[in-house]
Formats: sequence, C-alpha cells, structure tokens
Amino acid sequence: MTKADIRSPIEDVFSSRGRVRILKVLVSAGELNITEIARRAGLNYAGTNRHLEALRRMGLLDEKSFGKIRIFRYRSEDPRAKAIEQLMNSWQSSTSL
Repeated sequence: MTKADIRSPIEDVFSSRGRVRILKVLVSAGELNITEIARRAGLNYAGTNRHLEALRRMGLLDEKSFGKIRIFRYRSEDPRAKAIEQLMNSWQSSTSL
C-alpha cells in the first residue's frame, strides 16, 4: 500500500454505489469472505472484488487469506473508517425516525 493510496480523496471512497454497499455490509458485519460480501451487497463477484481491492488500497480494509478463501475486515480502528462508520450509523438512525 502506497502513501498515495492511503491519501485517496473522499470522492474515491464514495464514488460508486457498489463501494457504499460494500462499506455498509462490512460496517455491520466486521469481516466476511468475498462471496458473502457480494451476496449481501447484491453485487457480482468480479465487481465486488474490484471494489474491495480499491477499498483495501485506501487503507479501509484488511485482507487475510486461508488457502483460496479471502476474508476482508473493516478497519474500524482507522480514523477515516471510524468516521465512515459513524456517518452510516447516524444516517441509518435518522432514517428510522
């Protein structure tokens, strides 16, 4: 991961509905494999993989591999990830009023 990747502008994070859906899934679940993320986000595998890779390069996700299985974890300890989580939680609670 390069410094340039970590400094991605906020527009890159929220540039697509797919990334936002993936972020919502991982904020609530914490960590999942790609297939489950794709299923919950309503996206195809290839698109999910592409978005996950971009979010990982931005420093918002960690990836671990167990053989062929790849698990992605939301990095809630990262200040930017924490801010996104707070935004999503706040948005969700205000829409349920």
